[in-house]
Amino acid sequence: MDNDDGRRARLQQRLENAVARGDLNIDEYSDLCAAVWDTSHDEDSPELDAIAGRLERLDEARARTNPGQGYDGPGASISPRRNLPAGRHTIGVTPPADRQKGSPAIFGDHEIGGRWAPQPETTWWSVFGETKIDLTEADFPGERLVLDVQSSFSEVRVTVPRGTRVVVNATAILSEVKQRQDPDAEANGLTVVIDGVLIFGELKIRER
Repeated sequence: MDNDDGRRARLQQRLENAVARGDLNIDEYSDLCAAVWDTSHDEDSPELDAIAGRLERLDEARARTNPGQGYDGPGASISPRRNLPAGRHTIGVTPPADRQKGSPAIFGDHEIGGRWAPQPETTWWSVFGETKIDLTEADFPGERLVLDVQSSFSEVRVTVPRGTRVVVNATAILSEVKQRQDPDAEANGLTVVIDGVLIFGELKIRER
């Protein structure tokens, strides 16, 4: 067991590795991180020993099920955007304070994509404009993401990772909704819910 002053930091790194691999979900990760940095626990406390033991068991289980890959071990450094098993898209670990809100497009265009980190619920206004939301490389805050679309005389395009479940709850008034997804694509464990109101507009959903 580690007993020096860097133990909490090493446990934090191992937790990040575990959630990036899909061994922990985001809620488990948050709870364990809070316990790691709880100052009421000493660095050699049973609580931290229990977390270290759980991580060791996860590493051992991963090594058994993926013998060719081995495991990352304590202090290993891996990309936080490593793909999750079974075709699941990565759920990131960006702190809530650093996640992005929605943006307006009024008499203009707004496009967002690449490696960005949306909040769990965002609102997008579009009036006589065009909004493009690309989630294919986004750092998802969890398994469920809500987009509140408020659109008038505008076009909104949403691109999701292949295998994402999309639920359209938006009200379309004299508007058109086009959803193009492969029904045979392997589910990636993510759900994108589209709420809001569209008036004299168009909503296009596709996957990539």
